[in-house]
Amino acid sequence: MKNLNLQHLSRPEAFQTTISKKVRSKALKISRDLRGNILDVGCGNGLFLLEWYTSFGDQSKAFGTDYDFEALKEAKLIFIDNNLSSEVFILGNAFNLPFPSDSFNNVLCLNTLINIHPFKNIETLIKELHRVCKKNGKIIFDFRNIQNPILKIKYIRNSLTGRLTLSLIHISEPTRPL
Repeated sequence: MKNLNLQHLSRPEAFQTTISKKVRSKALKISRDLRGNILDVGCGNGLFLLEWYTSFGDQSKAFGTDYDFEALKEAKLIFIDNNLSSEVFILGNAFNLPFPSDSFNNVLCLNTLINIHPFKNIETLIKELHRVCKKNGKIIFDFRNIQNPILKIKYIRNSLTGRLTLSLIHISEPTRPL
């Protein structure tokens, strides 16, 4: 991958952590073979889409949506700095996406579920991802578990510094099938 211009990246402590980079790297490997329209829900400042476009942008069209207007402004600046169209970013709520049903061949939701509280809201989000994804499409997301001791220590440390507000999910929490 070519060197990316991240001069407009604010908060690297949130988006350039080892965990965030690993999630994007794994998702990028999975995305290598994706074709058709792609949607990144909760795209934040667009770093995954930036890496995707610089690696595979000629094979499909990808869009990003987030409800955080400031993060989308940053995403647009980062895309402009890297000579990419910033028109791929759309302000939207992940629980009520601004797209018709069956709009995308693939839907990604990366580094986002850790920000959804309470846990039962994740079911609503997954249903919405399913709604906008075509019948034989793929939905790709990451899920972090508090039982992972390394993650638990990192999140406790981050909560003590006040830099990030995140939480992890206990696997023992009751869930219902969708």
